[in-house]
Amino acid sequence: MEDIVKAMLDPDRTLPIFYATDLSRIPSVDLKHCDISVILMELKSLRLELAELKYLKEEVAVLRQQVISVKSEQDFASMQDDVAHLKAELMSVKQLMAESSDAVARAPCVPDGVNNTQGSEALVLLRSVVIW
Repeated sequence: MEDIVKAMLDPDRTLPIFYATDLSRIPSVDLKHCDISVILMELKSLRLELAELKYLKEEVAVLRQQVISVKSEQDFASMQDDVAHLKAELMSVKQLMAESSDAVARAPCVPDGVNNTQGSEALVLLRSVVIW
């Protein structure tokens, strides 16, 4: 016992120190003897992974917004094309109506009971354009 006390109290004597360089390799014995350092290291790594996932989530949200804006721009361009097409159709209908009204105006006045096929055809054409 005296030798052990002398060895412990002698400042010139160095005793060997044993330690683990990688605490994750130290197995725990059971739940009562859990190694808190391993749990803390695991918690730290989980926090890092969570931070990375949070960053990825924000990046995905930004990309979704960009996709939505590109789609809306494409839809807007498509609507502009549709509007241009409808304007062209409207102009052709207006021109057709003008031609029809000119044909009706040029048709001679015929009293009731007389068959006027040219004037009636123009009226039918005008009615069909207006209904359309």
